[in-house]
Amino acid sequence: MLYTDPMILRFASGGSGGSDYTDIGTIISYLSEGDRLPQGSTLTQEVVSGGTSTSGYVIEAGMADICRGQNAISGTVGIGGRPPYSSINALFAAGGNSVCLQVVTEDFKKKTGYSTIEEIIANKYPANICSEDVGATDYILLQYVFEILGTSFEEFQGWGGTINFSGNDTGSEMMQDGSCDIMLMATTLTSSAVTELSMSTKIIVSGFSDQVVDELLKRGFAERTIPKDTFGAVAEDSRSCYIGTSLIVSQDMDEKMAYTLTKALMEGLDELSEICPTFRGMTLQTAVDKNIMVVPQHPGAIKYFQEIGILDENGNPKA
Repeated sequence: MLYTDPMILRFASGGSGGSDYTDIGTIISYLSEGDRLPQGSTLTQEVVSGGTSTSGYVIEAGMADICRGQNAISGTVGIGGRPPYSSINALFAAGGNSVCLQVVTEDFKKKTGYSTIEEIIANKYPANICSEDVGATDYILLQYVFEILGTSFEEFQGWGGTINFSGNDTGSEMMQDGSCDIMLMATTLTSSAVTELSMSTKIIVSGFSDQVVDELLKRGFAERTIPKDTFGAVAEDSRSCYIGTSLIVSQDMDEKMAYTLTKALMEGLDELSEICPTFRGMTLQTAVDKNIMVVPQHPGAIKYFQEIGILDENGNPKA
């Protein structure tokens, strides 16, 4: 069942500074070591606009072969007027370390008394928000939170607020110099961007109000708690949510190739869980969680999980 010819694969990711960029780079490095893939295989990382909430569209457009995908929205109802994915499969479910959070500076809290987007909007404070660009998961998160809180980007800007769609790197730099007050991020509990920011700037990290979390759960997100002292900036356990992540490919990927990729990554699960946040907290059982994958699992991946006894003959998780 193994694919024996050299693989030429384009891995797409968001820009530097985000967890997607770092994790895809780590996955490529891992797969490139030793004989995990056929000799002569070439794996490249392509930075694309947008984020993991829309990455399947990149594969469908022929611009990449494999991505991390947060499929809760694009895999079910679509985004930005586009229909849901029609030809995307998952190798396996991941993202056990993912989380949605908000970050403000302590200076902003001291100046205004506000430390959350809920307080900013309730008081119509003209804050400076930084977010990733249109289509990115952070953008979708921000858009949903505004909608839940009964406002819009236009109304926010109408009372003097600003939104800088610049990405996490620029947002972190702007926080350090005081030109950004708050960022809403769909990231990981070990985000390098937030960790590095916390080393240079005093920040406050939190989840969201029950109102926001409850409504996000209705939109395909899953429940998550941010533990106290995460990033050294969480005062107490904080309720939040996350979008499950999968490693996704085209449904047209060769079955043996999908099998070989899945086998190579799952056999290194212990090692990958130590070096790559995408795999942290994963087990072979959670890897076949269809609620996280959302999109269909690739037949080649199903074959691997059947061989190791995790899926039954019909492709369903064994009890």
